[in-house]
Amino acid sequence: GYYSRARNLRRAAAVVVAEHGGELPQAEDALRELPGVGPYTAAAVAAIAFGAPTFALDGNAMRVLARLFRVETRIDLPATRARLHRLGLDQVPRRRAGDFNQAVMELGATVCTPRRPRCEVCPLRAGCGARAAGLTETLPRKAARAARPIARVVCVCVTDGARVLMVKRPAGLLAGTWALPDGESERGAEPSAEIARRVAAGAGVRTTAIEYRGAVRHVFTHRDVTAEIFRVKVPARHPAGADRRWVAAEGLGLLGVSTFTRKTIAVAVRATAKQDSAGIRP
Repeated sequence: GYYSRARNLRRAAAVVVAEHGGELPQAEDALRELPGVGPYTAAAVAAIAFGAPTFALDGNAMRVLARLFRVETRIDLPATRARLHRLGLDQVPRRRAGDFNQAVMELGATVCTPRRPRCEVCPLRAGCGARAAGLTETLPRKAARAARPIARVVCVCVTDGARVLMVKRPAGLLAGTWALPDGESERGAEPSAEIARRVAAGAGVRTTAIEYRGAVRHVFTHRDVTAEIFRVKVPARHPAGADRRWVAAEGLGLLGVSTFTRKTIAVAVRATAKQDSAGIRP
């Protein structure tokens, strides 16, 4: 999500310059027309930057309102979110709307916390419906979080001894960032080493001399990924292109490289390959 936000921020800036004379719109509806600006961001900017009587409904605000007004329906339901937004709007004062929105956010972050809320110091405790009913630990309610899908990938580090071949990722997970060439792996299907050779061939390297280096696990927001890392040494650098580059270790900071990619590179280039604790083998 961080990478798409950066791209949307740039797109939004271009729209502001082209359609609004370089001035950020002040109205909530106009802000929502900008790329990447959703209901929460539009309301927060309108209130905090321009004093508009809007209400920014984030996770902290939903928790505060659900407890304060004893809203027992699931907060992940659109109807409940709409109700909470209306309740929040009703509380916005005519003046200092920005301060009010920030106060609600701060209250949820530091006092009305998800677990062990500090009700004894809460300025709203006297009128809190959840506290009166003994439901502060129960509310807000939401559906149980689904388990993250487990994915297995094979990454190939193609190196000339001094530099590593990096490719620009297409649409999908970590789109637009630079990474080692990789391919999906299904347990019990094609051997990982064969996938690695196929991935290397797709990067323009055909070889049978491929070395297993180890494995890393990385938990994304919506995926639990285990990557098996292989390394291929080439005698000379192959031609680069728009979607591939040869990069030295000190040059990684100049590219958009994710934490996941840094982990895979670290395994690929370290002096001694170590099997991970799960006992993964090629």
